[in-house]
Amino acid sequence: MGTSYQLNVSIDGIRFSGTSEMNPVPPVDSITFKYQEKDFSTAEDYYLAEVVATDLAGVGNTYWIKAWKNEVYLNKASEINIAYDAGFSAGGNIDGQVFIQPIQELINPFDTDEAGEALIEPPYSIGDTIYVEIHSISESAFYFLNEVKIQTVRSGGFGALFAQPFSNVSTNLINEDVNSAIHPVGFFNVSAISSLEQVLTSEIAQKAQEEAENKN
Repeated sequence: MGTSYQLNVSIDGIRFSGTSEMNPVPPVDSITFKYQEKDFSTAEDYYLAEVVATDLAGVGNTYWIKAWKNEVYLNKASEINIAYDAGFSAGGNIDGQVFIQPIQELINPFDTDEAGEALIEPPYSIGDTIYVEIHSISESAFYFLNEVKIQTVRSGGFGALFAQPFSNVSTNLINEDVNSAIHPVGFFNVSAISSLEQVLTSEIAQKAQEEAENKN
């Protein structure tokens, strides 16, 4: 932790470089499931997964929360789940607290078809496995990933008129020849990682359903 790393790449005599520092990461405290009755988006009752973790003390910690359903990585741009301290952005004044609920629930897959319409498929059913990793990232990596979401997750229709114009996202990679017209894209980051896996068993599902019925 605290060690700085440097990436050096040489291609056809051109040298590119980038630096990143290894930041600490909190443990994944638990992964729980919440019972949900079927609604307009699903054909049956289903279970939402929630990851519970607590932001490390000290303002400015940033994380990337990744999830795998049945060993398949949720790698869509819309599924990029990043946190600044325990919330979505700087200035939230939620340092050292449990991640807010939207971040906890962004580990759930909601598949869409080619037209972007929701598919009738529950996030998690009995027997499914979820694996979650929390990666520590630099503050600049946080803003890079946020820009990736802005540039790639776009709705069509009338709302597109007010979308942010397309542009290249920021990078921490440089061409060491300052007079060169060739500019790199992408980002270099090193991470500490914590992880946890959970299977939705029939016992866990039954308990989640009972808790939901008691609340009602």
